[in-house]
Amino acid sequence: MNKRIVGLTDEAKQVLLSHSWPGNVRELKNVMERAVIVATGEWIGPEQLPDFELEARLRESDQIPPSGTRPLKEQLEHMERMIIRRTLRRHPNLESAAHELGLSPKELTERMQRLGLKVPVEKSASA
Repeated sequence: MNKRIVGLTDEAKQVLLSHSWPGNVRELKNVMERAVIVATGEWIGPEQLPDFELEARLRESDQIPPSGTRPLKEQLEHMERMIIRRTLRRHPNLESAAHELGLSPKELTERMQRLGLKVPVEKSASA
């Protein structure tokens, strides 16, 4: 693309590291290609990266397929993932999200692991 890109800003690195990458390497490749295309300088910053939270919300807002297209277990797991993600976005930590869901933090963590969801790392008060 005949652009000289030096690298990523620290903020852009943080955005990329905090994303769960459901599309894996292919998604990362597409994100980086897009960032290079829209970059106007030598550094790629967060403004050149997609709004991953918005994209996740848009994906979640898709209607659930008719019950005949997927087994009940898959549909329930999909709904559980959506509910947990939405609850986590509203709460500053896992403990308060678990409380809203009527679960212990340990139970919520176990459910998230079973569903393949990224468990947020709690920041210590001294950090």
